Amino acid sequence: MGQIAQVLQRLFPFKRGLCHAYWAPNFWALYNFADKALSMIGKKTGYFHVTNDRAVMTGGLVQEFKHVVLPNISPFITLVCTLLAMIPILLKTLRRKSVADDFIKCTVLCSFISYMFGWHVHEKAVIIMILPLTLLSVKSKKDAKMYLLLSIIGHFSLFPLIFTPPENLIKYLMMALFTIISFYVLSRVHDEKPSNFLSTLEIFYLYGLIVLEPFIEASTEKACDGLIAEEIARPQHGYLYSQGYLTQEYYPNKALCRWAVSAEKDYEIVKFRLVNTTIRRSATCSEDYVEVKDGRTLWSRSIKRWCGEQLITDTVTSSGPKILVTFRTNNKYQDKGFIFEYWSEPKAITTYVKAEMTIVTYILFALFIITTSFIVISAIILYIITNKRKKILKKTFTGNVLPESKIERRSAMGNKDTNGYALSPNNETKVTPRMVKTEVDPCPKPATSAV
Repeated sequence: MGQIAQVLQRLFPFKRGLCHAYWAPNFWALYNFADKALSMIGKKTGYFHVTNDRAVMTGGLVQEFKHVVLPNISPFITLVCTLLAMIPILLKTLRRKSVADDFIKCTVLCSFISYMFGWHVHEKAVIIMILPLTLLSVKSKKDAKMYLLLSIIGHFSLFPLIFTPPENLIKYLMMALFTIISFYVLSRVHDEKPSNFLSTLEIFYLYGLIVLEPFIEASTEKACDGLIAEEIARPQHGYLYSQGYLTQEYYPNKALCRWAVSAEKDYEIVKFRLVNTTIRRSATCSEDYVEVKDGRTLWSRSIKRWCGEQLITDTVTSSGPKILVTFRTNNKYQDKGFIFEYWSEPKAITTYVKAEMTIVTYILFALFIITTSFIVISAIILYIITNKRKKILKKTFTGNVLPESKIERRSAMGNKDTNGYALSPNNETKVTPRMVKTEVDPCPKPATSAV
């Protein structure tokens, strides 16, 4: 029974808070923003009763918090809001005949409602709306317009998840390629110019995202710039430390520092421990922390994460010759930082699989090539099918039109052709010949010959 309770807690994470650490752009994000604004106004003017020192919903932690000014939102309230918004759509869909398009539209709208009013919604959930709307975009111009707006804005909202400088160029190129192909393909399908899908206000709104992006990048991850510094682990002890630790200064805000520590030989392992750490403590170590991963990549297994105040910790050992140390801070608090000790030793078992960086790089590159090729080939096939369809329709209509003289002649003769034969209902084949009466003389006269 204990395992079942854990499964239910995973399926329904009601203790993880109303919003995720990265807010999804939904109704509750606006609600939290309003609570933050009212709390600031209340402190200065005294118009509102402020219960806490600050609006903790904006702390960026994955926990359950209370609002400062506005009423608290429980999971039951989000459920009621979601159901009330879905009921009209479900009733209208049930009353109509069973049509595939209506079912897909209902799916898109219900997904949108869950995204707007659900509990602890992740920003990645916007893909649930974009995927079914793709099917409707080739059906009508109105759905194509909604698809273009939702897909561009939804994918733009995921940019903060891909934040390191080496990844910026990839995400910008993929976004530009996707947008160009989407406008081109839908313009060919609906026989419209790409500029006709969106209004002038909507076009200016999308251009505003391009202007907004540099300000977002400039306001995040300034210290260390997220780049990976290479370090070599030798039998002699080496040290890593946060910026300002040796000079007894506080570490900076919005820092993202990474060190890749590698042993000199593949059959060696890396050992490490924290000598001292004074980092702002949080309940889940999600604000300021130092983390060590068992491997060189961001997808490697996390060995340990530290925050708060700790002296010399126990020695931790990697499974291979490489580890990745990450030090990350938010934009609120500062402290002394940490100092980290590492060294290398021979591994007990000398068999070792190749470093995972090479494998992951090849996999990501292959996925990028496959995805790009699929999009380009789909666009070409759709363009060919659209042109052939137009040619067939044009040929069909031009070949079935009859001159006015033939149409008038057929209507005057009824269901007979020019020779008097009856025609079939489609006026194409002869059915029965015309019966002609002939008179036969019962007593024919003998033939006479001239003498």
